[in-house]
Amino acid sequence: MSIMGPTSTKEAGAGASIYQPLNTYRQEIRLIEVLSIEEPIVCQLSVVSLLEKPRYSALSYVWGDAANKETIVVKGIIVQVTVNLKAAWRNFGRHWKVFNPNRDPSSMRIWADALCINQNDTDEISSQVRLMERVYSCPDLVMAWLGSEDQKTSLALTMLCQFVEEFQAAKYDLKILIYIGSKTTKEDEVGNPVWDAIFLLNSLPYWRRVWTLQEQVLAPALVFSCPSTAVSGANVFNALFVLGSLRAQLIGNKSIPDFIPTRLWRSIGLPGHVGQDPIQHLVRVAMLYSTRLPQKAEDYQKLEIERLEYLTRFPFEATEPKDLVYGILGLLNPRIKSKLKVDYSNQMTANSLYLDFTALLLEESKRLSSVVLKFLYLAGVGNDFGLPSWVPNYPAASRSCSGRRGTQTDSPSIRGLILSLSGAQCLVVSRLGPTFSPFYSEENKYLIAELFKDSELRFCDVWSLFRLALGIMNGTYADDIWHFLLLLEFVQSMEKFLGDSCPSYVKGITLENTRGLEEVHRSNFQISLQMRERARGWVSSVLAMDRNMVAFQTDETFLGAGPIGLREGDHIFSLLGFPSFAVLRKAGSRYRFVGPCNISERKFHSPGTMKRLPSHGGYFNLEIV
Repeated sequence: MSIMGPTSTKEAGAGASIYQPLNTYRQEIRLIEVLSIEEPIVCQLSVVSLLEKPRYSALSYVWGDAANKETIVVKGIIVQVTVNLKAAWRNFGRHWKVFNPNRDPSSMRIWADALCINQNDTDEISSQVRLMERVYSCPDLVMAWLGSEDQKTSLALTMLCQFVEEFQAAKYDLKILIYIGSKTTKEDEVGNPVWDAIFLLNSLPYWRRVWTLQEQVLAPALVFSCPSTAVSGANVFNALFVLGSLRAQLIGNKSIPDFIPTRLWRSIGLPGHVGQDPIQHLVRVAMLYSTRLPQKAEDYQKLEIERLEYLTRFPFEATEPKDLVYGILGLLNPRIKSKLKVDYSNQMTANSLYLDFTALLLEESKRLSSVVLKFLYLAGVGNDFGLPSWVPNYPAASRSCSGRRGTQTDSPSIRGLILSLSGAQCLVVSRLGPTFSPFYSEENKYLIAELFKDSELRFCDVWSLFRLALGIMNGTYADDIWHFLLLLEFVQSMEKFLGDSCPSYVKGITLENTRGLEEVHRSNFQISLQMRERARGWVSSVLAMDRNMVAFQTDETFLGAGPIGLREGDHIFSLLGFPSFAVLRKAGSRYRFVGPCNISERKFHSPGTMKRLPSHGGYFNLEIV
């Protein structure tokens, strides 16, 4: 769904219109009946009340290029719609028959936003958006149209359903899953059409739009479709959920499941990796789909927490800035939703909406005993609307950081444009280092060399930078041969990049001169060529990513990675209620929120043994603007 998009109708003559006013008290909506799919497509609209529980299906799709339109005929009037919507209608009836074999095709009615809502009437848009939860919760079927690309989309959908059959046959047993002989092969970089198709499926804009996210989660019966194929949404999500769970299930297991190519395993198999998973959008939606309404009443609060934290951690996309809030209201508890007014008129600005929504997030998170400041992951200086630095910048937010877990021991509050909370100042940024955008850029060569120049810490500096560069945070790595291999490949790649400016002690890092890797030193291991090549490819792919972060040093013995807007003199804080460390910048007697950051101690230690960061004066109350 895409509200407040371009005008969708072209009137045949003066005063001609396909719309009549809707009765909001009766929860009226319009439904489409497709009379002919021949050119031009001919439709008619009818008005029904949701209170009367009409039978209909709903379409979930993205509008596509608003400038690329074609015509249809509605009530004898020529109407312009996007090419993607017209293609969806042309194929809808054929797929509908497959899932409704006993129904008369003439009874098919469809709800689709572009035509069923008068896009020129902001009052109607606002009232219809308030009904979106019911519109997508009540249909017999929600058809998710993934676009007109057919061959690869069809292959990806079909194979994901076949994965489910094999997972079920294996009873989801980890030991069996590792050795599944699926229809795919483990060919890595080229020549694997199935996984190429799945990667392409992940890249479709459908998965990143905020309205389609809500539509998929609310649907009582979801079908994913392209021109030649329509499959159960539950099956697709089941396969994706298993794939997304493999990281947690296989920590410490060096075997790659037979049906997963190495380039995918590089992304989902490494504990703590925060790079770009080639199926990240698919898995993200599948994880949210798993938070559907629970069967037991006592699980509702857990559901609220999961959805609220998930939605505030991963922003999706929308053309209209207000949609980034309104587009998820249907996924929230009605009590929460009722506290926000849906208003697409100029009387409600995006600034006011984001402020109101952030205050609501804080209030609800405290009520649910959740991590109360998680919305800060999407905040930071330089937001799009001139808002306070602590307000999530939904239109541009794309950061996602992993960090240490905090506990809620205080109660943050919002007063006007000020966020009041408790925090402890731990560190001060003394020097900026290389960026991870990507890591091996010409601008970084001098900065990386300077980072190790005349270092007394030697291996510890390299180990810390290695963990930051590959996104391996505290508690998510182990002292094992796999991480040591990653370290060796990182050192070799850095040596090649730096050339003559590479310090000699960096070149000399080997198994024998590294202290602290206890498990590696104790083990009688053999490193296979395949394992070495896998580590080399993994390091290369992660370092080539644009992670939009910069390394920094502090006066204490720490290295860190923070947002690109970081400056020397910025303060690193531990904020009560925020899971990661935070970068704050002095603004008179107050602070501005720069963004979340990761800290890596310049000292080798085993997982879970990181000493407490120095606290200058303990926790105190501070205000962020």
